[in-house]
Amino acid sequence: AAGYIPVVYSYASFLYYHLDMSALSQYPVWVANVDVDKPDYDGTYFLWQYSWTGSISGINGDVDMDYSYIDFAAYTKKFGLNNQK
Repeated sequence: AAGYIPVVYSYASFLYYHLDMSALSQYPVWVANVDVDKPDYDGTYFLWQYSWTGSISGINGDVDMDYSYIDFAAYTKKFGLNNQK
């Protein structure tokens, strides 16, 4: 393995109706569910994309906005993943 974290990324309804999440349970989930107070997904997820149209100073155009429920940088560094040492 190359040392990268595989992640399941999708919008909530696709996770419910088109994927067998029990077969994918070993992978972290990043759910996209915008314009809501919290994701409409009852499964476990570690990242939530809450906007497609955010803005960041110094970046032209829309950017995706996400909320992480874990310290992702510390997680990858702890396990030496994503080229973090």
